Amino acid sequence: MSSSSGNFSVFGEDRRTEARERALSLLYEAEAKGYDADQVLGELAVPADPMAELLVRGVFTHMARIDFLIT
Repeated sequence: MSSSSGNFSVFGEDRRTEARERALSLLYEAEAKGYDADQVLGELAVPADPMAELLVRGVFTHMARIDFLIT
C-alpha cells in the first residue's frame, strides 16, 4: 500500500514519523541537559534509529543556520 506522498508504504511513513518524533525528543533532552549530539546519543541504552540519529546530528551540524532562520 502506498501513501499519497510517494512510494513510501504506510509502514515506512510510520517509521519515519517515529524517527522524527524520537529525534525531537532527543533534541529537547540535549537542550535541557546542555549536551551535544554525541553526548545525547551516547547515553541511550538502545541505539537510536538511523534516521533519528541522522536528524539529531543534522540539527547540531546546522544549528547556527537553523537559529538564524527561525529568529
